[in-house]
Amino acid sequence: MSIQSNQLYNEIVQAGETNEKSARLATVTSTTGGVFIRFFGEDTPSQKPFKRLSSYTARVNDVVLVQKINGSYVITGKVT
Repeated sequence: MSIQSNQLYNEIVQAGETNEKSARLATVTSTTGGVFIRFFGEDTPSQKPFKRLSSYTARVNDVVLVQKINGSYVITGKVT
């Protein structure tokens, strides 16, 4: 994880000190059979694939922003 990614993550966490965050950062771990991610601060990747916006093409190791929608998360794009 890059220094810029850590800084952005810390800013997001500090901005919304709630138990339920509407936006989170994650790393793409696999694109086989869907897009699988590992949320920042967690050790294990997701066991289910996540939806993404059609404008984003997932690649392994991309740092992505995910937005909570209807009780799940949708990948909105790559953080650059």
